[in-house]
Amino acid sequence: GTAYHYSVTAVNSGGTSRGADASFTTPYPLPAAATLVASNVTASSAQLAATVNPQGTATSYYFQIGVTTNYNLFTVTNTLVAGTNAISVTVPIASLSPGTLYHYRISAANSSGTSSGQDATFTTLTVPPAQATGTLAAAGGNMALSLTSVSGASFTVLASTDATLPLSQWTI
Repeated sequence: GTAYHYSVTAVNSGGTSRGADASFTTPYPLPAAATLVASNVTASSAQLAATVNPQGTATSYYFQIGVTTNYNLFTVTNTLVAGTNAISVTVPIASLSPGTLYHYRISAANSSGTSSGQDATFTTLTVPPAQATGTLAAAGGNMALSLTSVSGASFTVLASTDATLPLSQWTI
């Protein structure tokens, strides 16, 4: 990122000749990117972390994620201002599948190109079976049902007055 000026000077018995001023600018180094350990891992989300050093020029970064190192998913792209120190960055990611091993890495790009951090992994939590409790009130035939599991788990409740019917005939 530094501009340099130069000119050529030639000297012989006939005298001295000086060329015109010319210049060039050295490119900025690639950004330095390091993938860190994911945190706040749940059954459906995680917080991805990394450090990025912009190496003196504006730098954009994003995380690549997938169930293999083909990384078929990408987070939103964020931008860092020019600087020369490593900056900690985090990005939350959601809509993950429970009990699944995910690969991820940071990618950072500046005017000189793109660099990526090392591959890292985490496994989302497995959703335990729902714990159901229920009571049937004799008066009016009302039933109260309570389901508990991990935060963010979803359930489908089926009902029937005839437990011998196949589930496809129960009401959601």
